[in-house]
Amino acid sequence: MLSTVLCGCVTLSKDLGSMRDADMSSLTEMSALRETEKRDPATAAKKYADILGRVSGFNQPISYYQDKLKSALKSLKNSNQAVLSEDVIAAFPYYFDQRLATLVNSHMGMARCYWAQEKADAAEGEAKQALAGLKRAQSPFFLAKHTLEAQRLLKSIYDKKGLPGKALMAKLNADLMDDYLHSKQSARDFFLEKQCLWDAKERVAEVDRFVDNVNEKRMANLNQRLNAFASALGQVSSGLQQAQINDAMSRSGGQVTPQIQMMQWNKLLTDINVKTLQGQGAQAGPSVDAALNPMSNLTVVGQLVNPDMGVNPQGLIKTFASAAAQLSGSESVKKAAQSVSSLVDAVVSVRQGNDMKKTEESVAKFAEAFTGFQAQVEGIQK
Repeated sequence: MLSTVLCGCVTLSKDLGSMRDADMSSLTEMSALRETEKRDPATAAKKYADILGRVSGFNQPISYYQDKLKSALKSLKNSNQAVLSEDVIAAFPYYFDQRLATLVNSHMGMARCYWAQEKADAAEGEAKQALAGLKRAQSPFFLAKHTLEAQRLLKSIYDKKGLPGKALMAKLNADLMDDYLHSKQSARDFFLEKQCLWDAKERVAEVDRFVDNVNEKRMANLNQRLNAFASALGQVSSGLQQAQINDAMSRSGGQVTPQIQMMQWNKLLTDINVKTLQGQGAQAGPSVDAALNPMSNLTVVGQLVNPDMGVNPQGLIKTFASAAAQLSGSESVKKAAQSVSSLVDAVVSVRQGNDMKKTEESVAKFAEAFTGFQAQVEGIQK
């Protein structure tokens, strides 16, 4: 929906600051709903659904909103009817995650409410919707924090449903996120997230000064002061040349680098083809629950190849494999568990040699084996 303020026959554009504040208001509203959940989960669930409706159209990758903002800025200078749409604040990585938080927290709020009402299937569905949204997260710290909550809830749900294999998978995912959150890289990512907030505030202020001057020019036209304000706008346009806007976009809302996106893996991880690795997790067969596949989470991939990103992820994976083998009692599951444990040890061994190609091959081999093992684990029944 286009955000406009109509003043007579003049169309004024809404600025980015007001869009940012609206998102923050939704997050504050959801924080207050935590208390309502305890007293009246049914009412709280309806309110979460209402808030979710505000971001129902927020379903694109960040590059979409970056391109849209750049195009809108050009249009503002050339058309008296052009305005910034409500979603362009998501061009900035920090504010993209802030809007994503509205979506994710809404789903998780409904999941908790349904779980409190003993509606396990509905709770599971909402938790998985939250995890699906988190695939677009820009900050690994943000991703891990919210994934941890969702996977812990899924574990409780699967325990209740009598699905020990799936409960074990959810526990592994939660344990891996907790492992990352206690790592050195997590601390760096947390502070980088705050730095990106301050950088985004500066860039938003630059864009809003530009928008304010465009709006002033439009008001000047209405009041027969076109010449005086046209001159002022020319000076502003000169000060905010396209190069400056492009610089602002490249730093916080343009073609985002891994640093701006806060996907601050070390060089080893950056050079690995993470899209290929993600695809292996996503290509799980129909019997595998993609929401429970840790290899579709880039944070987990990072933990495998970057010692700073985890405390003991290999140990967690081996403990999981051993527990799954014991729970199943099946010889085929035991054999697969041994293979997964050997392959994760191989990743650690290979990464120490700093051979990026061999490391990528080793991680890809482990990812393929783990996905096959997951199918067996999920099939474990009581």
